[in-house]
Amino acid sequence: FVAALSSIVTGTDFPETDPPEDAHFITIRQEDGEVIRGDVPFSYWGDLEAEYEKRNQDYIKRGEKEWENGQLQRSRAARNR
Repeated sequence: FVAALSSIVTGTDFPETDPPEDAHFITIRQEDGEVIRGDVPFSYWGDLEAEYEKRNQDYIKRGEKEWENGQLQRSRAARNR
């Protein structure tokens, strides 16, 4: 049992890594009742910051507005002291 546990922890039973051509996600979708298999590279998202900004403008604008409102409220509170 100890040898088996050691093998699991260190990975000695599978010392080789996957070949580069296997470094991808396998996608499966259905289109018009037909199952379609695809491959997507692990880095499919591209530049994470640019992709986030492109797809989340509503959150970004709301956050900027909330930040500006918070700054305005703190400014008013400081003046009223």
